[in-house]
Amino acid sequence: MDGYIEGYEFTLGFFRMALDAQSADRQRRLDLAMEEEMARKREERDKIREIELKNQALLEHPHTDADRDSYYAKLSKVAKWWRASEYLDKIALESFSCILTPMQLRRQLFHSFEMKLSDAELAALCADMDRDGDGVLDGSEFMILFFRLQREQQDAEAARKE
Repeated sequence: MDGYIEGYEFTLGFFRMALDAQSADRQRRLDLAMEEEMARKREERDKIREIELKNQALLEHPHTDADRDSYYAKLSKVAKWWRASEYLDKIALESFSCILTPMQLRRQLFHSFEMKLSDAELAALCADMDRDGDGVLDGSEFMILFFRLQREQQDAEAARKE
């Protein structure tokens, strides 16, 4: 070693250092992206878990016969005025033809019928709809209940007219 470096040695060393720096920078960016993705997934899991807990709490919320009577009266009032011949009424009811969680049911009742239920009223409705107790509410069960209430309202109206 005489203290001198050949040009090709310098060029080779220079590019090796540049590649190492680029590689380290790329690795840092990948690590950061991976951490962000993991944080996003954790946050998403936490939100899903929070929603599941809220739905479970609604299913387990204590309710009385008075709560059942209250939701029944509110739903009866809506069923009384619902008409299958009206286009918007069809849309409102079609949105119940699926599997619903308690929170989705509450939101759908509000959007379709502007109907607000307390937690206890919703728990009573869910208990009536969830026959097997698995926490899954079948929208067809709601529609059966809705049409039964409508029929009861029509029969009561016909009896009053007589």
